[in-house]
Amino acid sequence: MSAIFDLLVIMSVSVIHIPQTISLQKLCIISIIANFAGWLMWLLYLDPAAYNAVFIAIYIYAIVILTSRDKSDVGDSSEFSGGVIFLSDSRSVIKGVFKHKGEV
Repeated sequence: MSAIFDLLVIMSVSVIHIPQTISLQKLCIISIIANFAGWLMWLLYLDPAAYNAVFIAIYIYAIVILTSRDKSDVGDSSEFSGGVIFLSDSRSVIKGVFKHKGEV
């Protein structure tokens, strides 16, 4: 079931054009492979410690990806400067909300 969710995530984030998209898609592919390996481990009655460690690392890396920033999505030079800006500086969001349309 988790692999199906990973496939849905891969397809849904493909329309979002931010630097983290490719990293999330790669992480979902790694998750699918790890889930397959975990299923094989379950069939063979192996200890799930390695599977658990791999998924702890996957979740930590997912948090790192989702909270990471680069110069293209911070401040006034952001691609989405018209409204709410995710993964950005809060001062630039407030400044963007109160910015008049006539200002340059």
